Amino acid sequence: MQGAFVFLKLPDCFVALNRNSEFFIYYFMRNRKIRNILLAALGLIFVGLGAVGVILPVLPTTPFILVAAWCFAASNKTIYEWLCKTRIFGQYIENYRTRRGISLSLKLSSIAFLWAGLIISMVMLGSFWFYIVLGAVGLGVTIHLLLIKTRKN
Repeated sequence: MQGAFVFLKLPDCFVALNRNSEFFIYYFMRNRKIRNILLAALGLIFVGLGAVGVILPVLPTTPFILVAAWCFAASNKTIYEWLCKTRIFGQYIENYRTRRGISLSLKLSSIAFLWAGLIISMVMLGSFWFYIVLGAVGLGVTIHLLLIKTRKN
């Protein structure tokens, strides 16, 4: 039976083991202290990726910051509140939380910087496959930005 799983109960988590010996976390860490430490560490990683996404147009900032906010909200309220109050990232969280959208000027400048960075990357890399991948990423991010509600200033 290809999809059969054997469930193992370990002290701090449940693990599912299938016939190919692949591990899947079935129940996310039952120990609250360990879970909070892991979620806070994961949140810091996503904040780092979001910070890189502010500079590099290939990485999207908003999804990383929203995942980081969720990790902090579930693990450490103090860090969550700090993230929500930061000058750079607080706006991303607040706009998504309240569903206010983003201004038209921010949309247009984001799309312009995105494509400028992608075109520069395409020219520097010069590979057909990079053109395809970067073009697909750019198209996806552009569609995502256009679908976000436009807020009037």
